Amino acid sequence: MTSQPKPLSVEQVFRTCRDEELPFQHTGELEPLDHLVGQPRAEEALKLGLSFQRAGYNIFVAGPPGTGKRTFVLEELRKIARSLPTPPDLVYLYNFDNPQVPNAVQLPPGTARKLKQDMEQLIHRVRDNLQQAFQSDGYVRARQEVMKEAEMRKQRALEELQRKAQALGFQVQAGPFGLMVIPLWEGRPLNPQDFQQLPLESRQAIEQQRRILEDDLQQTVRRFRKIDQETQEKLSELDRQTAQQVIEPLIQQLLDQYTDVDEIPAYLKAVEADLYNHFRMFLQNEPLPPGPQNPLRRYQVNIMVDNGDQEGAPVVYEVQPSFTNLAGRIEREAVMGVLQTDFTLIRPGAFHRANGGYLVLDAMELFRYPWAYDVLKQVLKTGEIKIQDPGERLGMIPTRGPEPEPVPFSGKVVLLGDHWVYHLLYMHDPDFPEIVKVKSPFDVVMDRTPEHILALARFVARLTREARLLPFHRSAIARIVEYASRLSEDQDKLTLRFSAIADLVEEAHFFAREEGAEQVKARHVDTALEKRVFRLNMLEQKILERITRGDLVLRLQGEAVGSVNGLAVYDMGDYAFARPHRITARATLGRAEGILNIEKEAGLSGKIHNKAVLILSGYFKTQYGGQFPLSLSAQLAFEQSYGMLEGDSASIAELMALLSAVGEIPLRQDLAVTGSINQLGEVQPVGGVNEKVEGFFRACRARGLTGTQGVILPVQNVRNLMLDREVREAMEEGTFHLYAVSHIDEVIPLLSGLEPGIRKEDGTFDPETFHGRVYQRLRAYYERLRPKKREGENQHSENNS
Repeated sequence: MTSQPKPLSVEQVFRTCRDEELPFQHTGELEPLDHLVGQPRAEEALKLGLSFQRAGYNIFVAGPPGTGKRTFVLEELRKIARSLPTPPDLVYLYNFDNPQVPNAVQLPPGTARKLKQDMEQLIHRVRDNLQQAFQSDGYVRARQEVMKEAEMRKQRALEELQRKAQALGFQVQAGPFGLMVIPLWEGRPLNPQDFQQLPLESRQAIEQQRRILEDDLQQTVRRFRKIDQETQEKLSELDRQTAQQVIEPLIQQLLDQYTDVDEIPAYLKAVEADLYNHFRMFLQNEPLPPGPQNPLRRYQVNIMVDNGDQEGAPVVYEVQPSFTNLAGRIEREAVMGVLQTDFTLIRPGAFHRANGGYLVLDAMELFRYPWAYDVLKQVLKTGEIKIQDPGERLGMIPTRGPEPEPVPFSGKVVLLGDHWVYHLLYMHDPDFPEIVKVKSPFDVVMDRTPEHILALARFVARLTREARLLPFHRSAIARIVEYASRLSEDQDKLTLRFSAIADLVEEAHFFAREEGAEQVKARHVDTALEKRVFRLNMLEQKILERITRGDLVLRLQGEAVGSVNGLAVYDMGDYAFARPHRITARATLGRAEGILNIEKEAGLSGKIHNKAVLILSGYFKTQYGGQFPLSLSAQLAFEQSYGMLEGDSASIAELMALLSAVGEIPLRQDLAVTGSINQLGEVQPVGGVNEKVEGFFRACRARGLTGTQGVILPVQNVRNLMLDREVREAMEEGTFHLYAVSHIDEVIPLLSGLEPGIRKEDGTFDPETFHGRVYQRLRAYYERLRPKKREGENQHSENNS
C-alpha cells in the first residue's frame, strides 16, 4: 500500500540566511572584495593562457552575461600588463623610394612624439633658413659675380664678332630673335629698301661677305649659349651649396639624436637628399596646394601608436570591433570636390593599439560587422596587421591610395562570449581551435558556504564604496544572500550573476535614501524586489485578471475526468512567471494504439514536448501492455494555449490526464502538477519550479484560496525552492500545500484518492485500484476489437483433433 506524500514544511521550501552566518553589523566594517569568487576553472584557464607566449594561445572567456567576466578579465589583464615592458611606438613614414608603400617603423616608447616634433621643426627651420640664406648679401653678391662674369664673357665675344663684321663691312646688332648683321654702305647701315636699289654686283659682293660672316655669327651664338649654360650651372651649384650649408647641419643635428634608433638615420638621409632636390619650393611666395597634394606633407610623421605615457603593456577593450576599427583604415580628404589621400591619413585600429599587450573583444559583436571575424583570424594566423581598403573585400577595384607596409602583431586576444558561441565556433570553424587554444569557463553559481556568503557581502561593500552608497546592514545582506540563492534556483548555491546583485543594491539604496535611513535594511531590499516585480509583471497581472473573470477557463476546485492543471513558465527576459494551463485528454477505442498530440498536429509543439508525449506511450506499454495489445486512441491538448509549447515538464500532468480519461477516474482540480516522467514512471526534475508554484498560488488566490490547493512537484526540485513570502505565509496558515513525489504512484493518490495498485504475477491489477481501473478499461477496449470466432469453429477443431 502506497502512502500519500506529506506536505512540505516552510523550512523545506526556503533557506533562510541566519544572523550567525554574517559576522558583522554592516558592510562598512568589511574590506571590499578585490578578487574573483567562485570561478576556479576560469582563473586557472586564464592564468594558463596568459602564461603562454606562443602563437595560438589566445583565450575565449565563456560564460553568460552578468557573471562579471569582462570586469574580471580587464582587471586581471591590467594587473599583469603593468609588469610587462612597454611596447614600441608605431609610425608611418614617407617612402622616398616607393611612395605608394609607406614604411611602418617601430620606435622606442615616446620617440614617435619627439620625432614628429623634430620633423615639424626641421621643415620650419629649413624654410626660414633657406629664405634667409637666399636673401643674404653674400648670396646676392656671389650670384651677381657669376652673372657679371657671364656678361663680360658675352661682351668680349660680341666685340670680337663686331671687329670681324666691321672688317667685312657689316655691323652687329641685337634683335628680338638674337644677333643680326647689317651691311654698311658708305659708313651707314643699309635698310632692305636701299639694299635692293644697289647695283647687282654690289649686292652680290655684300652677300658673299655676309656668308663669310655668318659662320662667325653662329659660332658667337654658340659661345653665348655655352656661357648661359655654364652660368646656370654655376648658379645651380651656388644654390646647391647654399642649400647644403643650410640643410646639412640641421639634418646632422637630428642624426646625432637618433643614432641608436634603427631605420631613422636612413630615413633622415633620404629626407636630406629629397630636400636638396626640392629646396626651391621653400623659396616660393605662392601658397602650396592644399591637402594631400601639398609636397611638404611627405616630411610629416604619421603617429599610429604613441606609448610615451603608457606604463607597461596596453589593454584595449574594443566596444565596436568593425573591420576598420580592428585593422585600421585609410581616410580621404575632399579637395575641390575630389577625394584624395596620402600616408598621413592612415589611421590605426585596435590591433595596432593593443600590439605588445592585450586586445579584449566581445565575440558576438564580431558577427555584427562584415569581415570583422575574418580580419581577426587573418591577424592571428599571419601575425601581421595589414590595412586594406574595405572595397577589396567586396572584390571591387578600390580608389588608388597608399598600400601601407604590414605591421608585425605580438599581442594576445581575449574573446568574451557565451558558452554556445564558443561551441559554435569550435565546431564549425576549423581555424578556431588553432588560433584560440584556451577556454576560460565562467560558472553561474557557487556553493552557499560561509566563505562565499562573506565574499558576497564584501562585493556589496565594494559597490557601496565605489558608488558612494549607504552601508548595508547585515539584515539587508541576509535578504541579498537569499535572493542570490533564488537566482541560482538552488538552496545550496549562490548566483554568480553579480550584475543582478549590483542592480538590487542600487535600488535598495534608493529606497533607503528616500526614507532618510542611515543604513540599508532588510525592508529596503524587500521594497526594491517588490517594486521591481510591480514594474515588470504587467503581463502576469493581465493573465490573472483573465483567470479571475473566467476568460481563461480553469477549474481550481472539485474533480474532473481527464483534466489536470499543468504549469507553464513565460520568460520575458527580465521577468519570468508561470500560469496554469488546463491539460485535457480524451480516450476512446481504437484499432491503432497511440496518443494523438493535438499541439503537434497544430504545429505548436516543440521537439522535446513531442518526445515527452512519445514517452507516455512507452509508459502505457510498460505498465499495461504485457497481456494484450493496447487498442487505444487518445487525444491530448493544452486548452487555450496559442503559442509554441516546448519541454517535458508537463509530462506527469499529461500522463495523469490520459490515465484519468482511460479509466474514467475523477482527479482533483485544486492541485497543479509539474514534473517530467520516464517510461518507468519515475519522476524527473524540471526547471522554473519557483515560478510555477508561485504562479499557481497567485491564480488560486485570485479566485479565492480554499485551503486544499497546492502543487505537486518532483522531489529532486525541493532543493530548488526559494519561494516568496506570500506563498510561505499561506503554507504556514495551511491554506496552500506542496507535495514532493518521486514516482507516478505517489501522484496517483494525491490526485485521485485511490491506491495506485501493484501488478500481480499474472500481470493484472486489483480492480479497485487506480491501475486496476485503467487496466480493466484497456482490456475492455481490446476485447471489443478482438475478432470473434465463427459458430462451430471450436467444435470443428475438436473433431479434427
